[in-house]
Amino acid sequence: MSKEWTEGVLGEVFRRCSQSVFADQRHCIIFDGAVSTDWIENMNTVLDDNKKLCLMNAESIPMTNMMTMVFEVDDLQYASPATVSRCGMVYVPNNTLPYSALLHSYYANPLFSQLNQKHPDIMLHLQEVVDATLSKTLHFVRTKCKHYQPLSENHIVSTLLTLLSSLLGHHQLLDMTFIKSQLSEKIDDIFP
Repeated sequence: MSKEWTEGVLGEVFRRCSQSVFADQRHCIIFDGAVSTDWIENMNTVLDDNKKLCLMNAESIPMTNMMTMVFEVDDLQYASPATVSRCGMVYVPNNTLPYSALLHSYYANPLFSQLNQKHPDIMLHLQEVVDATLSKTLHFVRTKCKHYQPLSENHIVSTLLTLLSSLLGHHQLLDMTFIKSQLSEKIDDIFP
């Protein structure tokens, strides 16, 4: 180990947002995951009146007025009162938004909206298959799968929908020959 400092992801993203040529464009940096005592205390210079990210190489990167930082965390167990007092808090319990809202948003995707306009029968088939298998899938994941990190129902559904989009070949959804010849069979193959 050389013990030389190398810049991480945050330093690079923060610098890019700070030096953006689009002065009127808002930049939002989202931190999703557990709060670590080490890094959250190092964020205090960004969160206080200085609004500067101080790196280990003595460089400081200013936070502009068009930059926002969002911390999406499960708990504040390792955050100090100083850190908490510098942030606005919004508590949203996992059960606030039912997964049916995620499905509605998924089906409102522009690709699926166009598919629904051109081939409502195939879109209806997709919705019926997803609706029929989703509760069984959630039950299977909850009872038969080992979780290394607790997962909310919405997270599982979101992941399932991302996988489904990948399996359906998002880029092919508006290809008429693919739709006419393969999409219904592919849906049935995914959900036997």
